[in-house]
Amino acid sequence: MKRNLIAISALAISAMFANPSAWAGEEIVVDMYDDEFTPQEVEARHGDKIIFRNRSVRSPHAATLLGKGWRFGRKDFFKEQVITPGNVFIFTVPENMAAGTYDLGCGLHEVMKAKVKIAAN
Repeated sequence: MKRNLIAISALAISAMFANPSAWAGEEIVVDMYDDEFTPQEVEARHGDKIIFRNRSVRSPHAATLLGKGWRFGRKDFFKEQVITPGNVFIFTVPENMAAGTYDLGCGLHEVMKAKVKIAAN
């Protein structure tokens, strides 16, 4: 049993070295308060996880990525996500997402705006 576990672990590690995209990306936290995103701008790469965390005491928030034609016919990488207080939504940046700057908004609070920059790998 122990020998099998070691062999499986060795295979998994060698697979990660053979395929660099198998490595997990960075985790980037975006906190949502009553009327703002913190930080106001984040930069991510393909494979990174953006964690939207609702820190509001009583207000739900609805994370929405805009721009690049998302609302008008281009691929939605995630639809508006309502996040209740104390909860999170995790978005993994897909490989097919175009590099560029996207507007982040809250569908429930128009004053909440931020930027998500997707860097070219």
